[in-house]
Amino acid sequence: MSKVSYFLAANAPEGFVSHHEDWLAGWDTVYLIKGGPGGGKSTYMRRIQRRMERCGLPCEEVLCATDPDSLDGLGIPALGTAFFDATPPHAAEPRYFGAKDVYLPLGGYCDAASLKGKTNAIKELTDGYKAAFPRITRCLAAAKEVSDQRFDAILRGVSLDRLNAAAAGLIAQEGLSVPGGNGGRVHARFLSARDGGGIRFLEDTVRALCPRRHVIEDTYGLSPFVLAPILRAATAAGHCVWVCHDPLSPRCMLRHVLLPDLGLGFVTGAGGAPPAVRTGDFIDPAVLNGKRLHLTLLSRIEETLCEEASLLMKEARGIHDELEALYLPYIDFDGLTASADALAERLLDVAL
Repeated sequence: MSKVSYFLAANAPEGFVSHHEDWLAGWDTVYLIKGGPGGGKSTYMRRIQRRMERCGLPCEEVLCATDPDSLDGLGIPALGTAFFDATPPHAAEPRYFGAKDVYLPLGGYCDAASLKGKTNAIKELTDGYKAAFPRITRCLAAAKEVSDQRFDAILRGVSLDRLNAAAAGLIAQEGLSVPGGNGGRVHARFLSARDGGGIRFLEDTVRALCPRRHVIEDTYGLSPFVLAPILRAATAAGHCVWVCHDPLSPRCMLRHVLLPDLGLGFVTGAGGAPPAVRTGDFIDPAVLNGKRLHLTLLSRIEETLCEEASLLMKEARGIHDELEALYLPYIDFDGLTASADALAERLLDVAL
């Protein structure tokens, strides 16, 4: 069974950015999970996921941007049902309580009374974890500034007309230029995230959703000039479109456009196929040659700042792991997993 995973959030230069509200709106029923660190939120969702997949129901995984091995959410498209970790920094509350959104509190599985003796340690670790993120944000903001300088340095040598022509060629090749009447729905997702190990790109998701892919090779941040016309054409043609931005520029640097209903993707710098477009071919060689040393220096500075951000994320993750370890002995995981199993069966009874 092909696995579809993605991120809804990013640690970005402007702080924490999340698209979870758009995602939550797309389901018939949403279980909003509430609980503390190490309280079994991801474990609960994994338990539901395994039961659904054993019954042949594919699930969509929403991965945590800071810890991609953990779930922030789980979607079951065949049931129109989703589960979401509705605690900060992506806190969520019911919009239509009972009719659509349901609280799923897990705090009752924690022996809070026995944690009183751990109060000082919990405070210290919680405060230390939160204090790490302003430093991460400053590193990412500095990296974004350098990236912008690199972009500005080559922009006057870029042939925007030729980039637009390259986009028009891909649109015509895929038959996206014919309007389909009703406009298509656009969904915001991230296919990559920076954590303590660097950038993690979810290539398996691209392969699962898009057997056919056009790869755009891009070094200087020019892929949006190709992808933006494709996005406009695809939505005008009535297609469901996933728009995926760069976590370093989560509101304007478009990196991937996926059309799952066509099994078609336009992906920047990934996919293992020969590139359909090399954006470097649309830059005046004289401009590149004249600024090569400067561009190389800027690239190294940006990479160093991003690596520093990853190291800080690794430190923050270590603090959070210590915090979760304090809670784990006081969580009734037997009761929690039994609850997940019972809910999974109720969902299956209704659906099947």
